Amino acid sequence: LQQRGAAKAGSFGGWRTREARDLPRLFSWRAVAIFTLIEDGGDWPASFLVIPQPFLRKGGGDGPLDGRWLGLMSVWYDAWSRLRAQHVQPWRSSWTLDSMLGAKKGFGIQDIYWSTQLRLEHASALGNPCIIKLLDRIKCFARLLFGIVFDLALHTGCPAAIVDARRRFY
Repeated sequence: LQQRGAAKAGSFGGWRTREARDLPRLFSWRAVAIFTLIEDGGDWPASFLVIPQPFLRKGGGDGPLDGRWLGLMSVWYDAWSRLRAQHVQPWRSSWTLDSMLGAKKGFGIQDIYWSTQLRLEHASALGNPCIIKLLDRIKCFARLLFGIVFDLALHTGCPAAIVDARRRFY
């Protein structure tokens, strides 16, 4: 919770980051107990599974492509997922290639942009045809086959409790 932006919006649970941070330390242990139960096969609280998705406008247009959906996750789910992302980092590092830059600490869109732009310019200078397809995150994650993703994660060694909890979330 300490790393989450203080003004970041919460979800239907009603908790805002600033309020969650102000709770006594004892409450953190209650949250840990809840997530331990979830990782042991328990159900997710209903307020975690209802995710408001306001539409944020980009630019001045009014069309459906002139904005993006933003999922407002629970403050508590966000804290759990950040912690578990740290825990699975050694597993991720065991199979990611140096050329894979997505969700990699210290890298951003500029790292992909510049290498792609250089390849396009090189192809253009040589008169070679070049095709590129751009997909933003919403299109990428809307098309994931989570059953396959979760089975693959288990097969490659991701901790079962985390995979099973995420599977029940979706």
